[in-house]
Amino acid sequence: MPIAMPKFPGSSSLVLAAALLCLAPVFSTIAHAAEAQATTAIPTGARDLSGVWWTKSFNPRILPARGASPPFTPVGAARYADNVAKLRDGSLEDHSRVWCSPDGLPRAWAQPYPFRIAQTADKAVIIYESNAAFRVVEMNKDVPPESDWLPYFMGNSYGKWDGNTLVVNVVGFKTTTTFLDDSGVPQSERLRLTERLRKIGNDELEVIVTVDDPVMFTEAWDARFVFQRRDDIQHFDFWVCGEPHRDTRSVQGAPR
Repeated sequence: MPIAMPKFPGSSSLVLAAALLCLAPVFSTIAHAAEAQATTAIPTGARDLSGVWWTKSFNPRILPARGASPPFTPVGAARYADNVAKLRDGSLEDHSRVWCSPDGLPRAWAQPYPFRIAQTADKAVIIYESNAAFRVVEMNKDVPPESDWLPYFMGNSYGKWDGNTLVVNVVGFKTTTTFLDDSGVPQSERLRLTERLRKIGNDELEVIVTVDDPVMFTEAWDARFVFQRRDDIQHFDFWVCGEPHRDTRSVQGAPR
């Protein structure tokens, strides 16, 4: 059965839902415009990451590829413990679950919902079903000076190809209302991500995310995600918070 999405307190949820409904055509237009430009100028073969991808497993915690837990600094460990306790007793709101703001990164990669990648010659667009989040990866552009960054839930993404691996540098996050994962791992304004996306054969996509935040972690660490190509399913570019959604029973560990 579909997951029951959270209900929202007060009339503010109606305002948010109405606003998101107005934006729905924008999300869909961006995605379909990117696909419409799929010409010979777009990466092909191993560099063609376009399509619908979906995980087979879900874990509310994003763990390092090597190690049992993120390498917290004392500040990070204290903040994480505080977040866990306050999320449990309700004194801290997870805005991504109460107000359905975008999940942020790398959290969006870990959700039990599909996402879609569409590529053009100079951009890659990633549309996540979870909370209708999307991001535009600017290709072959250097990361601008920090003074030019604008804080976004999904950061600012700049990509280049290294062989058949798409390397994306992500900077400039909103840090006051987002977590790194569903369990409440904290982040600071110094968070930087490096994502490496590559095909494993034709039917799997590997995403390795390097998390670098010297305020919260003693060293940079990698998280690994693997997704299956799922061109057999319909990807929903948009859904309204609080409504029933996709059946995720095929995803091991997904909440019911």
